[in-house]
Amino acid sequence: MKQTSNKSGAALSRWGLAALALISTYLLFHGAIVTRARSLLDPYSFSGDALQHIPPLWYAHERSLFSLDYIRDYYWKALFPPLFKATYWVVTLFAEPASASKIVSCALSILFVATITRTSYVLAGRSSAFISLVLATGGTLKNFPFMSGLQRGFGTWLCALMLLLVVQGNILGLCTAIVLTAMFYPAAAVFGLTALGLILCLPERFLGRGAPWTIRRRFATMGLCGVLTSLSVLPQLRAGSLYGERLSIEHQQEFAEWGPLGRYTQGDRGVTMPFWQKFHDNTFSSLMAGKLGRSKHHPSDDEASPEVPSPQDALRRNFLLTIFASLVCALLLARRTGGRLTPEVVRICAYLTAVGVSFAAATLLFPLLYIPTRYVVITLPALVPLIFPALWTGAVGVLWGSRAPRLLEPAAISMGMVALAFLGWFSLAIKPMPTASGHRELFSVIKALPRESVIVGWPRGAITTVSLFTGRNVLLHEEAHQIFHRNFLEECRRRMRAIIKLYSSPSQAAVDELRRDYGATHILLDRKHLKNTPSYFAPYQDEILAARAAAGATSLYLEQAVQDATIFRLQNLILIDLTKLPPAADNRAAQLP
Repeated sequence: MKQTSNKSGAALSRWGLAALALISTYLLFHGAIVTRARSLLDPYSFSGDALQHIPPLWYAHERSLFSLDYIRDYYWKALFPPLFKATYWVVTLFAEPASASKIVSCALSILFVATITRTSYVLAGRSSAFISLVLATGGTLKNFPFMSGLQRGFGTWLCALMLLLVVQGNILGLCTAIVLTAMFYPAAAVFGLTALGLILCLPERFLGRGAPWTIRRRFATMGLCGVLTSLSVLPQLRAGSLYGERLSIEHQQEFAEWGPLGRYTQGDRGVTMPFWQKFHDNTFSSLMAGKLGRSKHHPSDDEASPEVPSPQDALRRNFLLTIFASLVCALLLARRTGGRLTPEVVRICAYLTAVGVSFAAATLLFPLLYIPTRYVVITLPALVPLIFPALWTGAVGVLWGSRAPRLLEPAAISMGMVALAFLGWFSLAIKPMPTASGHRELFSVIKALPRESVIVGWPRGAITTVSLFTGRNVLLHEEAHQIFHRNFLEECRRRMRAIIKLYSSPSQAAVDELRRDYGATHILLDRKHLKNTPSYFAPYQDEILAARAAAGATSLYLEQAVQDATIFRLQNLILIDLTKLPPAADNRAAQLP
């Protein structure tokens, strides 16, 4: 009877601590949660990455749209893995792509936090799980706009899942997760294979459930997992090859889009970036984002002197002190164990080593293994909220010893909360996602157009949101202007130069070419661009400047088109119906009696 009572008390204690963790997390991040919830409830809120990856999912929502858009075809066939598409086949049965991406984002966020919390519990107990729940929730809230239901979001959660399997020593489960990951986000599968290979090289006492395996079975497992993973990504690679040679920074002499003024930043272009720099960027910047985000302090030149430290300097100091204190905690734990590492810790070290190895291999083989910095971006969100709480709570256990064992958990949790408060983690400043709600009337008009409509506009600005919220074709917009395959990039070049001609031509010829070559039916024009030269990345900025200079003071044909064929106005935005303009000169000649 007493034993039953003890079990009931333990169960109540466990559930009570879980409830306390959830309530505390909500209270700590109440403001951030409310801000994020408002963005979710706004049907027109979005993140920048969603503008390129979510519009092609209209193919899953409305099958009649298939093969109407070259750009969306490219994304659907060459860039989307099969299980990513399958997930949206299901979710878009109930919601349009923009809303579906929010549903998927919520699911991924919940799964990520739950997975990290479970991993921390397995590794270091309930106190560590409590702190990991808080840390992982804050990180997920901060990075929510970047997940957006994208492949990267799946990759981040799947890396967390693989970390859980590593801690559990579940080698077969890890192999299964790697193969599935290849069909969601192949870069994460490459990392998973690297981690698996390192773990299988460990002595048998560190292999967990794989301890009885022979060397032959280890090699066979690694080989089979690698073959299945390769077969999983082969269809996507073959589809990509249909769009020509794979390009990289080595082609920047031929394609200025790959240069420093081009489409991507240094890390995304494959420019060599030290691993520790990226590690620092992804840990330090995230941990200190709260206070920096809230600060409105902009020091003047005088304030930038060494005598007056900036908020960033203070937070960097706090971060470094926290790292130092965590290393001290690690030393305390090492002393207690006599320097003997547990199998779980050894496997985590192998997992962490795999991050650096994957980063180095992707840098060396770029672009074969995708963007090197992605291997840091998708793995650290799982490692940081696991390792730090485990070290802190473990150190408390060493220092506390056997004194008042019932107070051990509160003491460990208190230390973790103090550490997070020291880092400003409880004051996370969460910015709302951008919203296009002011354009809802425009979207309603465009969505009512025939499905084969093609909208032309300058690739920056309102045009970038049209495909996401209407499903209608856009000739080109910046977020979809990819530079990874030669044929696709050359097609984007042709389209961009046709747009430049439209925005600098005094005659109707540019409109006629767009109608003839691309089936253009409408122009979405920002009136500011009639007088001011719009901007874009290299090499097109120089080209539009030269084209406008060549046109001189001559009026642009777009001004005449505004007068003759405008069907909708919304502030500076004007929608022009090209069917209301005169037919092309060669067509007029054919119509003469």
